[in-house]
Amino acid sequence: MDIKRKKKEKRIQLFGGLIGVCVAVASLFYFFHAEKAEAEKRMVEIVNYVKVQCSTYTHFNESSESKSLLRAIESARQMSTNIKMEIENGGQLSRDFLKENLQTLWVDGIIVLDAEGKTDCEYSTDESLANEITEYLQKEIIMNFAGYEERSYSERFTREDGSFIDIAACARKDALGIVAIYYYTSPEFARNYTLTIQGLLNGYSIQKDGTIIVADDGIVVASNDESLLGQNTADNEVVQAMKKHTDSQHIYHLRKKGIGCYGIMLKQHDYYIYAYLPDTEVFHNLPLSVASVIFLYFLSCLRKLLSFFLCFFCCLRIFFFFPIDLFCCLVKHHIFCHFVKDTIMIPRYLDIKTANTVIRAVLTRCFTACIISPVWIYCNLTLLYRIMNLF
Repeated sequence: MDIKRKKKEKRIQLFGGLIGVCVAVASLFYFFHAEKAEAEKRMVEIVNYVKVQCSTYTHFNESSESKSLLRAIESARQMSTNIKMEIENGGQLSRDFLKENLQTLWVDGIIVLDAEGKTDCEYSTDESLANEITEYLQKEIIMNFAGYEERSYSERFTREDGSFIDIAACARKDALGIVAIYYYTSPEFARNYTLTIQGLLNGYSIQKDGTIIVADDGIVVASNDESLLGQNTADNEVVQAMKKHTDSQHIYHLRKKGIGCYGIMLKQHDYYIYAYLPDTEVFHNLPLSVASVIFLYFLSCLRKLLSFFLCFFCCLRIFFFFPIDLFCCLVKHHIFCHFVKDTIMIPRYLDIKTANTVIRAVLTRCFTACIISPVWIYCNLTLLYRIMNLF
């Protein structure tokens, strides 16, 4: 009988072990796909948000640039009219006259050229800029505007230090030539008041959100990893691998220098958006989740051991914590009774309504002390009895 019993126990243990292995494999499979789906959802949301913001930033900046250039064209035409009126009224074209109009039109420089592109007169808040812009205005495409009052030219160009200049030119009305004005925007102002994609990506963490890249014409123009800025995407193996998969709704597995990653690519109107996250971050909680399932299964197999701990805990509650609770209850009751006793000793300060309230409070407290404590003991003994039946 003992041999058959041992064989039966071994079979049960073997069967339980096989079930445990199946539970571990099933939990591994489930949590693998669950965490992959969660990472996919997060990365799709990120690239779609960046896509929308890229469009918004581009439209906002283009709108701001268009307004500035239209304002510059209006100022150039107004300057041409002012010069004509000054000449007709017997005045002369001078630096003082240009300085006065510069302050009125709120521009940073005025340049007047003749038909051959030579400077008739100019005034600028920065002479170095005036020379640079004069040389720029002497292009044939701009000088061809001379003699055509209805035509105008405007452009914004960005300098190496991050500043930009808005230029507008139109034909002179007093003689052949052109009148040009310009606005200068400092690098600090351009950096603080221009919406940039790089400023958008600075809020994303490489560890949690992955590496995000925004490329234009094969050059990285924005990334939350600043070491990638200005690099050519042709030299980036991850980007080249993602270009082979055009599905913008699902992530796919790739490798970066031997390290596994999950990535996604999205095409925006002006940019390509890439995002990838290492396997270690995608499945960061996978080991803990699987270990928790295995631990719970192990506990379910140790029913008697678990019952013993529950029994020990209930005994501890009854024989250790109850005396402490009872002592605290008696102390509170004793203090309360003294309070009532002191109060009743001075009946001349109490009316009938107040005295009745005090008496009801005393009776309620005594009832609670006498009734609640036995009920508490009974509940704990009942719980202990039921746990003992598990053995």
